[in-house]
Amino acid sequence: MIDKRDLVIKTDVRRFIPFREGNVLKKLTCDFKVRDRTLRMRATSGFYPLFATITECIFDSSCYKNGFTLYKVATNDGFHLLINNEIDILFSSGPSENQKKAMNESGAEYVFVPLLKEPLAIILNRANPVSNISVEAIRDLYFGDIENWKSLGGNDLKVKTYQLTDGNGSQTCFSHLVKGNKLDDSHIEVETMPGIIDDAADYEGAICYAFWSYYTKMYAHANTKMVRVNGCKVTDSAYPINHEVYMIFKKDNPNKEIERIRDFLISEEGVSLIRKANMVQRDYGEENEAFPS
Repeated sequence: MIDKRDLVIKTDVRRFIPFREGNVLKKLTCDFKVRDRTLRMRATSGFYPLFATITECIFDSSCYKNGFTLYKVATNDGFHLLINNEIDILFSSGPSENQKKAMNESGAEYVFVPLLKEPLAIILNRANPVSNISVEAIRDLYFGDIENWKSLGGNDLKVKTYQLTDGNGSQTCFSHLVKGNKLDDSHIEVETMPGIIDDAADYEGAICYAFWSYYTKMYAHANTKMVRVNGCKVTDSAYPINHEVYMIFKKDNPNKEIERIRDFLISEEGVSLIRKANMVQRDYGEENEAFPS
């Protein structure tokens, strides 16, 4: 019997720590430099490799403090830290309705700076013969209008739909895909990204979702696969499920380095740096057989 752990494909987050000897970050250079030992930044899990790469490029190494300057964080925790003035910058997808409510109740004004579009990958069990799915079919699957994969050219299997708990970044983005219709308790709710991917690996009729960055850089399972949506691969410019990733901070934060970083990241040089940084090295990738095109 094959041990399930042998099929899990994950990257040790320590391999992305900026300035750590032997890390796998793409080595980039720029003239812009940050020399602030007090700045506190967090990136939500799927985007940590990207912003670790950027941090290593723009920070003076003598001013970087591991675990303080930048670290990865769950989305809910990241917004909580920002609201409570425990961090200065959060790199994340947009907030959920509950997170928006908490931000409004804090009385502070927040700045959202869009930095890039992040695709949301649709993930099926590797044994499922379906390789392409439409946006409309995804909605139909999650709202019970399609209950068997045979309707989409798959095997005669009951559909099991998985969703993440409220507040997870990819869950927030998926809720936009279903046009604000509330996902009900007919779906299997999972608390973590590894959990939802592992569940999809266990049943051929499963469907779930994850940010492309997380699935290809942080955690996946060889019994799962990304599928095309509306005929497009997740890396195609026409891929239909994309969401903004932001640099988020409080408008009244007095640290001037925040605006310097913002202005650089939205400059022509900064945009080019983000594009290059998103191509971080990793232990596996889309060309691996676990990620068929």
